[in-house]
Amino acid sequence: MSRLEKKIALSGVTVKKEIGLITFSGEKGSVCQTFPSTVDFIIKDGFASVDIALSERKNRKALQGLYIALVKNHVKGVREGYRHIIKIVGIGWQVNIKEKQVLEFILGYPYPIYFVLPSSVTVSVIRQQREETYIALDSPDKQLLGEVTANIKRLRKSDPYKGKGIYKEGDYIIRKDKKASGK
Repeated sequence: MSRLEKKIALSGVTVKKEIGLITFSGEKGSVCQTFPSTVDFIIKDGFASVDIALSERKNRKALQGLYIALVKNHVKGVREGYRHIIKIVGIGWQVNIKEKQVLEFILGYPYPIYFVLPSSVTVSVIRQQREETYIALDSPDKQLLGEVTANIKRLRKSDPYKGKGIYKEGDYIIRKDKKASGK
């Protein structure tokens, strides 16, 4: 048995299988994933495995690896959930939670920016200091959380000279020196 064909444990997760759609439900929420007809999702004795039709000979291993990774991410997401911490650096920059799923960003523009979160993403402000604000985004869907984080980071590009901007925790920022004066 190859490394790709290993079975995925489904303890603590309920799986609902329909034609072309699989729904994973757990403690942290539920996530849906569509599958093409050439992919067969097998549930047996509390384990899941993915089988690809022989007609997909050329891409069989690639597709199998993709769908195994997607299933593992969904199982982990509905069991434990995913969290991204976003750091907002700038004097006077702040984030306010207006409604349950609406964020108000004040990022140095002459107007506030309102950002509507998807229903499966929850937000909390961890701490606000004078120049730094930290917010935490939680979701059972890893892909959706990554998209939301990327869209928030796009609201204000980072400045390599002053270090101001919106960063995900763990991002490495290449700081540039100030321009040297002529000699």
